[in-house]
Amino acid sequence: MKELLENYFAAHRRELVESIGELVEIPSVRGEAENGKPYGDMPFAALTKALEIADGFGFKTKNYDGYVGSVDFNENETNLNIFAHLDVVAAGDGWHTEPYKMTEKDGVLYGRGVSDDKGPAMCALLAMKAVKDLKKNSPKKSGKYSKSWKKKIEKSRIGSNCVIYNEKYYLTHLLENGHANRDGGRTPAKPHIAPVNESIQKDFEEEIEKGIAKLS
Repeated sequence: MKELLENYFAAHRRELVESIGELVEIPSVRGEAENGKPYGDMPFAALTKALEIADGFGFKTKNYDGYVGSVDFNENETNLNIFAHLDVVAAGDGWHTEPYKMTEKDGVLYGRGVSDDKGPAMCALLAMKAVKDLKKNSPKKSGKYSKSWKKKIEKSRIGSNCVIYNEKYYLTHLLENGHANRDGGRTPAKPHIAPVNESIQKDFEEEIEKGIAKLS
């Protein structure tokens, strides 16, 4: 199970990195207020871009007059809120890379807002997408198993980790791979995690091709 989830996020890594990069390129420092843009042009542009990315993930979004945006996982009553901000303080001096052009060195991302808070915002969106895909592909009998997929964001000084897990973890391996029965025979497998991983792998390859095309 852990390996499948790690593969899921590894396959999505380029998509995540490119999404963060798109936001970093927007110098969303507060500017002069305008009609519909209470914090100026650039913060509004960052908000618009983030909601556009969330739309692409299949989530319902709403822009509240340029002040804040929302991304809803489903139509149910809200039980969990994840907050993030997309504005940044002016870059200032002392940078060894371009602050508004994300750079990756030795597996580390550099750019204004990468860790505070554009990167974590995109990690949260990807975590939501992972849960959505896993719920969609989970075997359904009572529905309790598919509803047991959860997400959480773990923050540290160097970044954020998106963790996807199932509260009924003891069932994931049995359902995915099948199992032997006490009275002989075998219960057939119901693959639901591997197909998601394969789908994400395909998305990953497409994102790589897009990235190469941009560089050519």
